[in-house]
Amino acid sequence: GWVAGVITLPLLLAWAFKKSKSMQYARHKNAIIYRSGILNRKTSITFSDKIQAISVDQSPFDRRWKMAKLSVDTAAAGQAEHLIHAPYLDEQFAFNELQFLRVKTGEEQPVFG
Repeated sequence: GWVAGVITLPLLLAWAFKKSKSMQYARHKNAIIYRSGILNRKTSITFSDKIQAISVDQSPFDRRWKMAKLSVDTAAAGQAEHLIHAPYLDEQFAFNELQFLRVKTGEEQPVFG
């Protein structure tokens, strides 16, 4: 079994590296663009006025490496095959995007007690 592991480990590491490099997140004036995929490239574009929910998630692994995942849920997306979930973002960048999108969509800053 360890022979198969030695053979597949470099392939899995290469796949993980390519997958992380294939994900791209961009923000334009009134739009958010997210592209991902190694073999099948998909691009999702949504406009600021269609955003319903925004969140930043961090696992213990993400907190250790100062990363975060930005998720954007949109109105009338239906059964979208390609959701806007941008993982592996720099922690500070993800929280800055969250703050910017909250202001852009007219949400109030939450008060935590």
